[in-house]
Amino acid sequence: MWLCRCDCGKEIITHSQRLKIGKTQSCGCYNSELTTIRNKQNTTILAGKNRLYRIYWGMRTRCYNSKDKAYKRYGARGITICAEWLSSFEIFQDWALKNGYKNSLSIDRINNDGNYEPSNCRWATAKEQANNRSTNKKEKEGKTE
Repeated sequence: MWLCRCDCGKEIITHSQRLKIGKTQSCGCYNSELTTIRNKQNTTILAGKNRLYRIYWGMRTRCYNSKDKAYKRYGARGITICAEWLSSFEIFQDWALKNGYKNSLSIDRINNDGNYEPSNCRWATAKEQANNRSTNKKEKEGKTE
């Protein structure tokens, strides 16, 4: 048994095996923080079951979930989401609504090699999206095809 002091300052007694295998990482405050975050996210999900919220989570999944089918074209290529959007759907939503979001549009990265961030994103039609794909040969030796 070990007497441990958590980063928050609280002391707990735990088995050495739990420390060795990483089962004990805090006094429980970390789990409380996670629960608070999850509850807030669940509230946002319930309150915001809308298209914009699905776009936001789709963006996050493509960039950070290696099991997502689109991950190889996003996260595996190093495409990330700016810290302010990553930390808050509300900040992303505020940007979206102030920058032309409509239900008929989807998020588009202006530079396909760039990240999801305010300076590199816009709301585009399906045709604009198709024209901006990395597989689309828009220009060849300065000529538009």
